[in-house]
Amino acid sequence: MINFLIHSGADVHVYAETGDSVFHIVLELFRGDGALDITELLISYGCDPLEVNSSGKTPLHIAIERGHISVARYLLSLGVPLPPDTLFTLSPHGEWKTIQMIRFLIENGANVYARNQAGDSVLHVILESPIDQDKALAVVHLLLESGYDPFEANCSGKTLLRIAVERGLYLVENYLRYLGVPDEADVGT
Repeated sequence: MINFLIHSGADVHVYAETGDSVFHIVLELFRGDGALDITELLISYGCDPLEVNSSGKTPLHIAIERGHISVARYLLSLGVPLPPDTLFTLSPHGEWKTIQMIRFLIENGANVYARNQAGDSVLHVILESPIDQDKALAVVHLLLESGYDPFEANCSGKTLLRIAVERGLYLVENYLRYLGVPDEADVGT
């Protein structure tokens, strides 16, 4: 359909009132397996894979948010750099497969130690978000395997263990205790 529209004279370089390019909009709205084909087509017609929209997102950000691993892989192959906030782009309750995307991003250089402006790591953010037990445990396990320190606290002093206890994430709590992460009351005593 997009190919037909382009061949019929549709301009791939127009912008919505929101400041989003056609490329951004297509990646936001696309739900199927053909996202890679559309991405390749739009880039072949001159869409810029580095363009930032009014929300500060590149097509790579959107591909990551939407779980389009094949699109993210393709954009990286074109030399599009991983943004420093890559792991914060993820949504634990989004439409994508969290674990596969996190693994892909880490394999491609995502910084597991990155912090947001509030001083939270991606693990703090994910555990504070609505997430089910199994997914939370899988994400914690993967990021700890990738070098994240389970003893780290955020700027508010909350450790992963404290968040897990507060949120009732008993699988994460048990795993962190198994690793020897102490209760905050035990730290420094």
